[in-house]
Amino acid sequence: MLLKILENRRSGLHKATIASRTILFALVLIIFGVRNSNAQDAVGNLEGLVSDKSGAPVVGASITLKNLETNSVRRQISNVEGRYRFVLLSVGRYSLAADAATFAHFSQSPIEITVSQTVQLDIGLVLGTVTESITVQGTAPAIDTSTNTLGKVVSSREVLELPLNGRNFAQLGLLQAGVAPLTAGLATQVARYALVNRMP
Repeated sequence: MLLKILENRRSGLHKATIASRTILFALVLIIFGVRNSNAQDAVGNLEGLVSDKSGAPVVGASITLKNLETNSVRRQISNVEGRYRFVLLSVGRYSLAADAATFAHFSQSPIEITVSQTVQLDIGLVLGTVTESITVQGTAPAIDTSTNTLGKVVSSREVLELPLNGRNFAQLGLLQAGVAPLTAGLATQVARYALVNRMP
């Protein structure tokens, strides 16, 4: 009888251990899944340095970023190094404005933010009176030197008009520079493309 009680206790303890291990494993999967899912969002970043004509950083400049499609506005103040950074920006076109005491108003538009891109846009402020302003019309450079990620926005027009073999949307990945299809022997269900000519 005592042996049977000990055996039942051991069996219950074993079941509790399995259940706690299963719960722990599920929590680990959830935590890492949420953490890694941020890397796949369709967002970009905008950062830069606010400086005067001599190259000295401008501290406390008011930076305003406006999404031209949604009219949403985000504001920042340049830090002690004169730097600013807007993160997790939706893909789209933006306008950037900067104001600081004793400097002329600065604005630039449009600025294209694409998937996984960090646009580096330095702002050069010049001394001026309250009525002066500097407006730059044009786009920011398309080369992202701050990260090594690849990303591309495929427009609805490209999706509709490009000849896709079997209408397989995954073939749109080939539109990104530096991407090539894998050979038949290397292709798997998970990875169908290889990055070519990538420097470390």
